[in-house]
Amino acid sequence: MAIDFYDRLNLLTSYIEQHLDDEIDYAQLAHFTGLSLGTLRRLFPLFSGMNFSEYLRKRRLSLAAKDLVQGDLRVIDVAMKYGYTSQAAFSRAFYKYHQVWPTKVKQQPSHLKFCPKLTFSQPKVSKEISYEIITLDAMELYGLHTQTDDLHISNDAPRLYEKIALDYPELPDPDYGLVAYEDGRDSCDNYNYWALWREPYYDFPTYEIAASRRLKFNVKSQDAIEIQRVTRDFYENFLPVCDYSLSPAPDLEYYHDGVTEVLVPIE
Repeated sequence: MAIDFYDRLNLLTSYIEQHLDDEIDYAQLAHFTGLSLGTLRRLFPLFSGMNFSEYLRKRRLSLAAKDLVQGDLRVIDVAMKYGYTSQAAFSRAFYKYHQVWPTKVKQQPSHLKFCPKLTFSQPKVSKEISYEIITLDAMELYGLHTQTDDLHISNDAPRLYEKIALDYPELPDPDYGLVAYEDGRDSCDNYNYWALWREPYYDFPTYEIAASRRLKFNVKSQDAIEIQRVTRDFYENFLPVCDYSLSPAPDLEYYHDGVTEVLVPIE
């Protein structure tokens, strides 16, 4: 019987649980679940509300608090157990999460937070989406960008377009929007969002798009909120249960004739 995406996410959290006091290799973690690292990095935050590193940090600090309250371990021993290089670094992280210093947890246990192990289940109803597979030719585009992340892109991208309209009112609307991950899709909390034109304007930087295989689906709008809604449906309801893996290439949106073509790179 095939393992579905939600079972794979549960394998992932089970693997993390067994290695909370070890150094976790994310590439090995992806291999263990049978999914590409890029796919896991992109989808895990959508389903959990946090990225790998945040989830791992919260689980470790939750168990560290339990160790300190229930046991007789020294703070430095707990710090080393959960991968911190010094008691000072651990204490800062512990205080930031729990709002109490680790030396005071037995006196103030009510201040502690707890992040449970995550479990995932498939929704009963999946949304239907129409798509096609295309080969995108290499392109040379020109544009401007802003640094953002998954938590802020819904505001940062529209702000970029508003700024362009104010600073360059004589220019046509950008032809493309692009999400360029800093580490080849290995990080969803640090990337650049680009607004791009096919024609060179001023001294805007060049962005080269390599030829790539893409899943294309259409949004019958160029409204940012509608694009984000349909794109989220794609990532939450289609990609987890299809047989395609994301590639490290950047996500691309092509705006024309009142519609938006969303072009998602696949292996």
